Amino acid sequence: MKEGLVAIYRWNVAEEHVPEFRKRWREVTASLRRYGALGSLLGRSSKGEFVAVALWPDGETRETIFAAADDGKPWPPSERFEPILVTPSDDMWDLTGWRELFDGD
Repeated sequence: MKEGLVAIYRWNVAEEHVPEFRKRWREVTASLRRYGALGSLLGRSSKGEFVAVALWPDGETRETIFAAADDGKPWPPSERFEPILVTPSDDMWDLTGWRELFDGD
């Protein structure tokens, strides 16, 4: 049984590059899902950093998918921090309830 992995990514992005950054993030996330990634959420922290929380089957799959899905296209100018990798111990998310918040958007 796979244990799952949650990856937390953070970037500083200058305001003039935000639309391009968000577009590139959506492209990359969609591509990674085609290879077996479990999706991601992008938002902004109270400090203004972009933060993505991504779900993966496991660390090995994450590395394999990143290598396979790299299209070589550059990201907009940004400062990317080292990811935080979390091995879940207890999962109590209600993703159905979460998705209902965004119905109609």
